[in-house]
Amino acid sequence: PNPNPKPNPDAPGLRPPASAAPAFRWQERERRRFLGTGRPKSGRRASGLLWLPGSGGGEGATMASMRRRALVLAVGLAGLLRAPRARGSSSCAMVNFCSGHGYCVPEKGACVCDGGWGGPEDVHDGYLAPDCSQRVCPKGRAWGSVPTSATAAHAEAECSNQGVCDREVGLCICASGFVGAACQNRGCPNDCSGHGRCMPMIDLARTSDGEPLVSGGAPTYAPASFRYSDSVATTTWDQYTNFACLCDSSWTVGLGSGETQRAQYFGADCSLMRCPSANDPVTDGTTETDCAGSAADGARGYGSTGNLCHVECSRRGTCDRGTGACECFPGYYGAACENMDAWAGQK
Repeated sequence: PNPNPKPNPDAPGLRPPASAAPAFRWQERERRRFLGTGRPKSGRRASGLLWLPGSGGGEGATMASMRRRALVLAVGLAGLLRAPRARGSSSCAMVNFCSGHGYCVPEKGACVCDGGWGGPEDVHDGYLAPDCSQRVCPKGRAWGSVPTSATAAHAEAECSNQGVCDREVGLCICASGFVGAACQNRGCPNDCSGHGRCMPMIDLARTSDGEPLVSGGAPTYAPASFRYSDSVATTTWDQYTNFACLCDSSWTVGLGSGETQRAQYFGADCSLMRCPSANDPVTDGTTETDCAGSAADGARGYGSTGNLCHVECSRRGTCDRGTGACECFPGYYGAACENMDAWAGQK
């Protein structure tokens, strides 16, 4: 005889007894509903939809019930596999799950990065990794850009178009002469050599001793045409970012009485020094240092009564720009070469 005969589903004891038929029909109906919707009705667990021999009559498990169990489990597993993936799931593996600096949109397999890592509000120059792994550097008004109209340009740019962004740390490496987190400021050369103040254009234009000197140059009554402000969107876009030196002077600079029209230190970095001033000892009846009514450099202001011109070394010597000391011609002496020997004027 066959030691492993094939079970006969119609054999007595292997089919659900007649008393279990109503319960079995209900379970079969619910199972079919489950298969149609992908989830059990009324919140019942899938395993509760099977007729289990021994519950509701009969002993043992039939092959049919085992096949039904396997079918329901397979359908349930398929439903789980078809379920929408959660944010950051395996569909985002290609973008490294946004490197922890953003979130993934599974349908697109793309990242929406955080601010500073390529986010929607960030401004960056050139290629940026799509997995939010590279930093974005600070932005500022571009020092050079394509204009959008006759008076509008300088849109915001990464590192203000005057630096290179280090993507590892998010810091700008600025070009020579530019400073600030976004390279947005053009600094003063050599920090004014220790002989001046580094100031933005808007403040320099309002000083009374900044060159070129302007009549009525005090901040409270300077003519509006000589100011550098009020048009930050167009012509004075750099009023807060373009810096220059206001050089020091041991004498008062200005256009008023007793003030001198030129400062002691000068040059872009205030590294040069003017020598003392005095009248030429050779001329008679002429006061070279009188600048009343004389135009200052740039012709935007005129000296008032008692204003002084700077006559270096009295025109009778040469100036050492490094030390500010006069080297007088033979026959002349004094700090400004303002004195003359009795024979100096003789041939």
